[in-house]
Amino acid sequence: MLCSYGVGESSTSGDNSSNSYGSSCASGSGTGIFPLAIAIVVSETNVNWFWFLEQLKLVISSDRILTFLSDRHVGLVKNIPIVFPGSFHSYCLWHLKNNVGSAIRKDNKLRKYVVKLFSDCAYAASHHEFFTCAEKLKKYGGLPVQRFLEDIRLENWANAYFRGARYGEMCSTLAECFNAWITKERFLPITPMLFGIMEKMMEMSWNRLEESMKWNFVLCPKMEIVLASKVEAARTLRVTKLNPFSRNLEFRKQLADEVFNVY
Repeated sequence: MLCSYGVGESSTSGDNSSNSYGSSCASGSGTGIFPLAIAIVVSETNVNWFWFLEQLKLVISSDRILTFLSDRHVGLVKNIPIVFPGSFHSYCLWHLKNNVGSAIRKDNKLRKYVVKLFSDCAYAASHHEFFTCAEKLKKYGGLPVQRFLEDIRLENWANAYFRGARYGEMCSTLAECFNAWITKERFLPITPMLFGIMEKMMEMSWNRLEESMKWNFVLCPKMEIVLASKVEAARTLRVTKLNPFSRNLEFRKQLADEVFNVY
């Protein structure tokens, strides 16, 4: 199960101040969103994030292996391992790329290239591929990028080292989608805002129920198409172990007279 977090601002009634609202959304089988929990607090603090996660834990089954996807807020980094021990925490790639770009001078002509190298590191599928990309990144990014890399653990962002299941999600787009979904409601006073979100959730659930009643498959139609295409593409693949002591697999695809090895 993949949970994505987002934070926004909601104006309060009677003055010009604002409150922060935190939301947790789950990714659906049809790549849609389903809000799990919403909280309105004065500001983002470690205490507030701990309280929010404690409330979230009440509505999520404890026997599930969870993957959290967030913007790396210190409150989440600190409290997710405490409230959800054994879960996995992935940092949003979009936010990390912005951090890398900010670490490099704007007049540096290699700035965009360095950000691309960081993205290549994140998507690298093996330790060897990651090491190769990381060496280039450190070379062209210099000391600022090297210091940034020291502050983030590999298992929180790099594919080659991440041990959880992200289902292809590298960025916290779920949270951004939720913020866009409540564009009008977020500027209302607190009570009308919550009622507005509740009405939207009820309407969404009803529409999804009606739509799912038309399905003839176990999965939603969109995922059935994706699964069928993957199965068809895999028919020509032959998988063999590299050696008795390695878990790496060798994929061989025969096209005409050529054999391609993918590690």
